[in-house]
Amino acid sequence: MRKQNYLVQPDYLGERKANYKAGEEINKKFRMISSKEVHANGGVNGNVGGSVIVNRKTLKVTISDDFMARTDKQKTHAGLYQTISSALALYRIICMFKKPKIELQGAEGYKCPWFAYFQHKSTGAYIALGEWKGAFGIWTAFNDAKELQGELREDVISLLNLLISDRAPHPYDELTAGGVA
Repeated sequence: MRKQNYLVQPDYLGERKANYKAGEEINKKFRMISSKEVHANGGVNGNVGGSVIVNRKTLKVTISDDFMARTDKQKTHAGLYQTISSALALYRIICMFKKPKIELQGAEGYKCPWFAYFQHKSTGAYIALGEWKGAFGIWTAFNDAKELQGELREDVISLLNLLISDRAPHPYDELTAGGVA
């Protein structure tokens, strides 16, 4: 089997260029919540992660309303699960959010060892970021990406763009999460 790397490979020692302003904006748009709150209000069983595609050159996220579009764009785009490892995504979520609430099941989680649940403040919609069978993914209440519209769609894209960027903030002196000061 051919070795493949994730698109996001943080520099061990890199420029200090974390975007704290973008991190603050994300914290204004989403609040971390517990799974109990999410499940009491319908849950997040819709896997729209298959509709998230990332441009291989620019590392910019888009959400395709046509699931098959990703298959057509494999040379120019990658799926979210191909872009960032679950471990790095978890670490960056911990670094980016104030008082992170990560729900861990560890080895008992079977396919899903961790999840982070969020409520979009302006729409009230719920999303989850987490791991499923080793892959980083996103879940919503929607089963179809076409239902993920407007401000919620834009803010989810902003969150994912920051998470995979080389400007994902670590709390220390403009360090990019995943690098070393």
